[in-house]
Amino acid sequence: MLSFLLAIPTVLVGLFFLWPILSRILSPISIGRSGVLASTFGLSTGTLSLYMLILGLLPGEHLLSNLVIPVPWIVLITGLILTKTSIFLPRIKLNTFTFWLSIICISGFVIIFINAFLYPFYRYDVLARFAPNARLLFESSEIPNSLTGYPLAIQILYCFAFMSINAVNDHLAGLVVAGYSGAMILTTFAVTRLIFSKRAGWAAVILLLSSHMFVDWSTSGYVDVPVGVYHGLCFLFAYIWMQSGEQRWAVIAGIMAGLALWTKQSALVLLPALGIVPLLRTRTGSSALTETRNSLTAFGSVLLIAGPWYLRSLIIAGPDAVVPAPGAYDAQYINNSVYQLATFISSTEEWGIWLGTSIVLGLILCSIYFWKPEVDNVSHKSIERMSRSWLLAAFVIPYHIIWWQNFSYDTRYLLSSMPMYAAIAGHGIDWALNRIPYTFNRQTLITIVLAIALVLSGSVGRLGAVYNLIIHPMQTDDEKLQRLSAESWTLVKHIRSTIQPGSKIYAVDGALAYWLHDYEFKQGYPFVLNDLLGYEYLVTSPTADLVYEFYDTTNNEVVSSLGDTNILPLFYQYTDNIAIYKIGEIKH
Repeated sequence: MLSFLLAIPTVLVGLFFLWPILSRILSPISIGRSGVLASTFGLSTGTLSLYMLILGLLPGEHLLSNLVIPVPWIVLITGLILTKTSIFLPRIKLNTFTFWLSIICISGFVIIFINAFLYPFYRYDVLARFAPNARLLFESSEIPNSLTGYPLAIQILYCFAFMSINAVNDHLAGLVVAGYSGAMILTTFAVTRLIFSKRAGWAAVILLLSSHMFVDWSTSGYVDVPVGVYHGLCFLFAYIWMQSGEQRWAVIAGIMAGLALWTKQSALVLLPALGIVPLLRTRTGSSALTETRNSLTAFGSVLLIAGPWYLRSLIIAGPDAVVPAPGAYDAQYINNSVYQLATFISSTEEWGIWLGTSIVLGLILCSIYFWKPEVDNVSHKSIERMSRSWLLAAFVIPYHIIWWQNFSYDTRYLLSSMPMYAAIAGHGIDWALNRIPYTFNRQTLITIVLAIALVLSGSVGRLGAVYNLIIHPMQTDDEKLQRLSAESWTLVKHIRSTIQPGSKIYAVDGALAYWLHDYEFKQGYPFVLNDLLGYEYLVTSPTADLVYEFYDTTNNEVVSSLGDTNILPLFYQYTDNIAIYKIGEIKH
């Protein structure tokens, strides 16, 4: 327990160690404390993960805790001494409207934090990919050639959390998960406050926390929220670049785009989005040569950060490892209907009815501003309405269309654009409130009650985890997993108790990978018996039936041989669709 408590500050320092430096660089601009804090988080985690990437790619085993753990501490302490920066807390007067809104938003984040930090990993993609990769990095002290394609930013940060305690620990990795959720909230407020108004910023954050999709995936450990943070920060600095024309903001916007690409391949869409900034500036009379130079530095920053990983993947695994594409099985669920395109109103169970409706209102308003910018009488007067709408369109529309055409089987992928969508929604609420009679508009108590109701509506699916910890504060991870993932966890415990560690297991369910790390494990869907050559056990799963049905191979030779005493004798029957088979003699 003591080592765990001592590891917590190390992980937290790793998330914010660039604060002394960045608070000086970013303080002159109007992104506020929320923008500075979100940028500090994004750049600190990005810098740390890239440093670990370099160590991992060096010949030999250099991804070691003694080369990683001291670095954030050294940078933080040195920065504090050299810049004489003090770590401050924002001053908020008690019993003010801002104070109560802050408490409501913090309460919503606390629910996310409890779920992310106090519970072990149990969601599919984390167990099948991110956590096993983090364990592999931690135990091998290098980045093996088997890891290509999908960027490693988040897995490396989980590895950093493991290094802080010198052991695999889901809870410390959960600090990274919770950190990105908090950064998304801060980024949303900073973006909305800058491009619309402060009141719109508060509305955006409340609406964000009212979304079941955001709260749910914020606790998952997936990369959709982290890449959304970098999308939002990239937009933030691209907007400042558009306003000021200064090269330094072009560089930072490019860095954020590079970090987004280092987090997830889908961030490739940010490249054309950045390209619209110089076009918007030349439209207002800026020098084409200057804007070309600034855009080249922005794209150069992207290439410097993300280029090495993608080049390595291209060399080792080919083009398919660089450009994301849906798998054949997932592709069957793509919905290209207009109804699905309007996901904000067709999938209100995920977006939340208030966020979804407000996004639609905000989108209508931003569209109107293209030819009637004077309709916006609630945003800062200094804002150029038409350019703002063009930049928003560049950041959200191409990605939304790509999602609709290729990835619409899962709405969570749109979390990449969530800071912008929430900002648009917040502006819609701000615009609507400005048209409510003044006497009602000033009813602070009503507003606070509505804010509480909205945040609770988004968190209701995660309150059970909080309640269970309150009534069972000493429950173990085993007890938590028995409740959260009873089927898979019970199966894993049976395998551990009956099958010798080191045995070769071929499993349909990839979620078993993280928990069966003591075994030689492979996930896949065997169609022919030769797929099982070299393995000792086959673990089936209901998902196999769906895949076989999709490929019209429901009677393949593996399925036909299940239970055959010579080929695949039954070892353990857990449920009708989940069983363990001993792999017998298979002729090549």
